[in-house]
Amino acid sequence: MFCCFTGHRPQSLLEKSEGSEYIIKLKNQISLQIEKAIEDGFYDFYTGMAQGTDTFAAEEVLKKQQNDNRVKLHAAIPCEMQANSWNEKEKERYKRILEKCESVIYVSRNYYRGCMQQRNKFMVDNSERVIAVWNGENAGGTAFTIKYASRQGKEIYLISSNDLTVKKL
Repeated sequence: MFCCFTGHRPQSLLEKSEGSEYIIKLKNQISLQIEKAIEDGFYDFYTGMAQGTDTFAAEEVLKKQQNDNRVKLHAAIPCEMQANSWNEKEKERYKRILEKCESVIYVSRNYYRGCMQQRNKFMVDNSERVIAVWNGENAGGTAFTIKYASRQGKEIYLISSNDLTVKKL
């Protein structure tokens, strides 16, 4: 069984600094949801490899993998140039995560308008559970993915990026 992640990039979270108390608590909440998924029999996880939530989740999955070799991380990437405009530190982080993935799937070789949504649909279509970090706004990729997952009847665990509470949809 597969579980995937969706959520905001740093600029849409309450705080951007990874050393902040907020980001530490957010990562902790993501980690707890991954632990719950593993307890429920999910060992394969898709990340979309975007900055922010996707990266945080990927790193938390890799931490779990150190203690349980059944846990696998899979990358679903919208296009080959996803990280081209990122700073060197983030590009290195991206590369480090990709090297540890069980598989890397490119939705498209080239960027096109909508390739991010196609990536999100791929992950939802191939997962039974979605762990989402969402600020409640109805526009944007995270909102689209949550709505799509809901229409597909997927199990959704929603982490509010506003107060870090969790609810099952």
